[in-house]
Amino acid sequence: MAQARFQRPVSPTEWWFLGHPPELSAAVQIVVEGTGPLTVAQLGEAVAIASAACPGSRLVREGRQWIDSGVTPPVREADRAELLAPLSGSTCEVLVLDGSPRSIVFRADHAVMDANGVLTWSRDVFRALRGEEPLGAPDPVSDKEVFDDLPEIDDLTIPEYACAPVLGALEPTDHSRAVTGRRSVQGTHPGLAAKLATVLVSATGRESAVFHIPVDLRHLIPDTRSTANLSAGFALAVRADEDADSVHSRLLAELAAGAATGKAPPVSLLEMPLEQLGEVLTTIDRRARERDAFPSHASISHAGRVGADTWWSPEFAGRTGYLMARPAPGGAPDFNILEVGDRTEITLSWWDGPDTADRIEDLLDRVVDGLSPERHWPGNETAVVQDVQTDVVTRVLRQAELTPHAIAVSGPDGDLGYREFTHRAKVIAAALRDLGAGRETLVGVVGDRSSAAVTALWGVLRAGAAYLPIDAHHPDARIRGLLEDSGAPVCLVERAHDRGFAPPGCATVVIEDLDYTADPEVPEPAPADDQLAYVIYTSGSTGKPKGVEIDHGALRNYAHWAVREFALDATTRAPLLVSLGFDLAGNTLFPPLLAGGAIVTCPGEISNELLERLLTTSGATTLSLTPSHLALINRLGVTASGFRTLVVIGEQLTTAVARRAQEVFGPECVVVNSYGPTEATVMMTVHRFDATTDTDAAVPIGVPVDNNTVVLLDPHGRPSRSGELLIGGRQLARRYRGRPDLTAERFVTLADGQRYYRTGDLARILPSGELEFLARTDDQVKVLGHRIEPAEIVAALEAHPAVRQAVVVPRATGEQKVLCAYVVGDPVGTDALLAHLADRLPRYMLPAATVFVDDIPRTLNGKADPGALPNPFPGTAEAVTHDPLTARVAEIWAGLLGTAAERIAPTADFHELGGNSLLLLAMLAALTRDLLGETRHDLITAELPRLVRKPTLAAVTAVAKDLLAAPPGETSGPESQPPSADDPEQVPLPVPEHG
Repeated sequence: MAQARFQRPVSPTEWWFLGHPPELSAAVQIVVEGTGPLTVAQLGEAVAIASAACPGSRLVREGRQWIDSGVTPPVREADRAELLAPLSGSTCEVLVLDGSPRSIVFRADHAVMDANGVLTWSRDVFRALRGEEPLGAPDPVSDKEVFDDLPEIDDLTIPEYACAPVLGALEPTDHSRAVTGRRSVQGTHPGLAAKLATVLVSATGRESAVFHIPVDLRHLIPDTRSTANLSAGFALAVRADEDADSVHSRLLAELAAGAATGKAPPVSLLEMPLEQLGEVLTTIDRRARERDAFPSHASISHAGRVGADTWWSPEFAGRTGYLMARPAPGGAPDFNILEVGDRTEITLSWWDGPDTADRIEDLLDRVVDGLSPERHWPGNETAVVQDVQTDVVTRVLRQAELTPHAIAVSGPDGDLGYREFTHRAKVIAAALRDLGAGRETLVGVVGDRSSAAVTALWGVLRAGAAYLPIDAHHPDARIRGLLEDSGAPVCLVERAHDRGFAPPGCATVVIEDLDYTADPEVPEPAPADDQLAYVIYTSGSTGKPKGVEIDHGALRNYAHWAVREFALDATTRAPLLVSLGFDLAGNTLFPPLLAGGAIVTCPGEISNELLERLLTTSGATTLSLTPSHLALINRLGVTASGFRTLVVIGEQLTTAVARRAQEVFGPECVVVNSYGPTEATVMMTVHRFDATTDTDAAVPIGVPVDNNTVVLLDPHGRPSRSGELLIGGRQLARRYRGRPDLTAERFVTLADGQRYYRTGDLARILPSGELEFLARTDDQVKVLGHRIEPAEIVAALEAHPAVRQAVVVPRATGEQKVLCAYVVGDPVGTDALLAHLADRLPRYMLPAATVFVDDIPRTLNGKADPGALPNPFPGTAEAVTHDPLTARVAEIWAGLLGTAAERIAPTADFHELGGNSLLLLAMLAALTRDLLGETRHDLITAELPRLVRKPTLAAVTAVAKDLLAAPPGETSGPESQPPSADDPEQVPLPVPEHG
């Protein structure tokens, strides 16, 4: 049986719109902005499918009936001049506007659709583009049917107003051209119509104003789907002394009382010929202009909220959309609002006049100021013109010409002058170019904090390629996985770490095996700002690491700023204390060389002896490290000399640690607290610590660096003085490598048109005008400065056949945080699980404790409940009486681990109580300082292998007893051997990696 043809009577409201003269005709349109190669032909096919499901888009009038013509609305290319022009030839059409951004415009005569009707139609067009079935709007319902089902309110009084519009007077001549202005406001605003009304009263300096509020009637017919003009309005008077909340409450009360539906449009309109109705409308418009008397000061139409992904297809990514409508004859200025994702789009339209466009722009500026008063923060005034011609590679090559014999890299294996350093980099570059490496080629560099690895990184840049730094101490499986995921076709590796981990298709080049006596010809790369410089992998919330792509423009901006900010010069000596795979390493790898200074490499494991030598006799002038490592240095009991700058990043810096550091490094040393995820190119904000003014528990993270900005968004996505921290500007990463899904989720374009990264960090602006870090919005944690997504550890645990379920949570241990794993499964033993993880994860991601449980307790929202999980570091439940020496050692442990000394059993293991490698170093330093005396420093260092193997309270006390009995400078027994890198039982000490 054939489906009945869609038709219905014209309603009185629709007849009113049909009577508009052509030059005053009313049109509603949704403008969708986005990117993608969507063609007119593709769009035309989708419009045909969607319009068949929404026959209200194909209507023609036959007398006083609407009939489905069966003809698809036209789809054509156009220019922006047609946006507010009257429709001609059809009741609906779709325009494609080229340019940036590319725009798709859905237009409808107000006689057949209102704003929500156009939205319904446009959604189905994009469903068709995605290959989905349109939801359709097949119901032949108009506003007349809605009014017919509602009781008319007999005592409803509809006041008549004569208002001077908010944009001022129009000339009393006829105008047929409409003009519009638009603003995108960040965030969504509950009760927005009321807020906008109060803002307009204030912005225009009125004591009161009247606003026409259109209302969508679809809430009265929830099971009906129609694109018809289903809206009615009422007048809302607002006084200057009312706040937005009270206006919103009153607006809702008036709606509930039937203000919008109390009087139906008169059926008698249908009896008036359209020509006569046109004359009436022309007269209404002329008289309103002559008398400067309109039915309201402004119309405020809110079309609701749509998702940011509403207008998405494989060929087109809609970024936002906004509503535009031609003003009504004799009508006031027309505000149209559409909330899209986390932004609010506002347009203001009216008839043209000599300065209407300027008045629109001025009023919209005042509206934005009223709705978003917190969007301006002086800390974002960071614009600086830099020398865009000088990339970091070129600048170092020029430095080598100026100071060829000055030391560029200094390490245990000798010094490299700038000439020799750049020559070695050129040899490496030549080898890479012979393998096809060049622009956008990613080259893995697997090494330690050594001169060879540093030179290799610069050799990659010299070749015009980009580097992927990987810590050689990672498990082979992880190194192989990073090389595979990144697609690196070649890998540079130090000879000592060449273990055959490169995946198929990735060539391995041993750095030391190249012929550095050769003098190859390698053109200078002169990389462009948008060219890839490096990729650093960070922990992933999906259980898989993700690679962050940083371009040369971001690196250049950061490095040039750092040279100036930290006052670096030819006397600068910067130790490389962090792993090459930690983006903080960039603060040592780049700025010192740009200033003619030197990098001091520190390969091997960090020890107290290395740190003391570095602080007192190395000649270092600047140091970059995490708060955890700074806290360790503070406990060494030494006084540093010669340092001018101390840069701290990676975790929250407490005031107590900063104050002690100022004492250790001296009053002339500038202590800089900084903040910046990997996605922000080393660091995004900085604050110079001042012991006299920084009196809160945590040190502020400061203000953005050159050409970068920070935005704090409240839960509604609005700029605020506190909220989620988003970063933008020149140092923002390009994307996550090969992860468009994560890139789209974390890198967002805000209403100001600028691209930002959602950090997941919460912060606030202090009264001083600087930022303070508060907390995380998700499960990500920082342990020893490392950025860790527990989901990645959980994924590795659940890959073990004995594990059915796992959760990883951070636990506080004294001043530190450690990771604890709770496992549901077969009890295979914690050693077996740790070995399983050690084959897959870096050392810094291994849990300090693993506890088998019967079940994972959950909160109401489904997350693991840490408070209901057992304590992984119980020590002993009963108080223990220690002998005097054990008691003194236990007191040292208690201060570091945040537990009671009398509850630490002699058999308690330092690591099982929550200790980590850094705390172990701190414990040894405290033993030397408080118990053994500095003359036994070397003796306790020699005992490190013995203590690492068995760090119980009894064992440490026994070592202390032996050392106290031995003359200073002598070892205590046959096991007292220097730490060996080949000792399989030695637990290496940590190096910061991913921030």
